[in-house]
Amino acid sequence: MTEKLLLNVNEAASVLGCGRTYVYGMIQRGELPVVKLGRLTRIPARSLVEFVAGEESFVGPGFSAADLWSRPRQR
Repeated sequence: MTEKLLLNVNEAASVLGCGRTYVYGMIQRGELPVVKLGRLTRIPARSLVEFVAGEESFVGPGFSAADLWSRPRQR
């Protein structure tokens, strides 16, 4: 069986471990590209991998995970 190239919003949310409302927000903010097939919205599976890779953070000496949550997000 081949791996899916396109995921629906529920599948993308499951892969990312978040809710579908959050995924819709990511789409509206332009953080995730979509493919429109008529009325259907699909997210390329490769885009999820690229998004996560781009969001990885390094926590070096003197930092804790709490520091990452307390700092404003930079884009």
